Amino acid sequence: MRTIKHLLGICFLTICSACSSSSEKYEPIYTASVDLSLQTTAGEEVQLSDYLKPDKYTLVEFWRGKCSYCIKAYKPVVELAAQYVDELNVVGVIVNDFDSSLDFIRANKPTWAQLMDPYQQSVQAYKLKGVPTFVLINKKGEQFLKTSDIKKVARYLEQDLALED
Repeated sequence: MRTIKHLLGICFLTICSACSSSSEKYEPIYTASVDLSLQTTAGEEVQLSDYLKPDKYTLVEFWRGKCSYCIKAYKPVVELAAQYVDELNVVGVIVNDFDSSLDFIRANKPTWAQLMDPYQQSVQAYKLKGVPTFVLINKKGEQFLKTSDIKKVARYLEQDLALED
């Protein structure tokens, strides 16, 4: 019984490793964003680059419908999108659990594009360790922040936009 509890604890820590963000350190990435072949929620083939806007920062949110942390992050993403409506473009990328994710989209009606990754390219291309993962891409198309903490995204947007003024 003790071994089972130990194994379950290890599995939980592995699954939720991206959720414990208190120890994350900010290190700008400044690498070109990776383009992905994705699908719209209607099944149309598109590229992630089709959704990047050169005059705005782009927040790419990698998520799935059965992830409680992803669902919890929804409201803060809505607030960020509203607060920085002129400076921030948001794109959701569903990495799996498509049916539950589509149910969530129908119920909550996010105002930003939602794309699906049926080929699971994003996990390797963006080195995802879990969801939610937020990748912030600057106006030059460089990713400069990758985190599981939406509050960290808000802080760095505030700082970077203040520097532009």
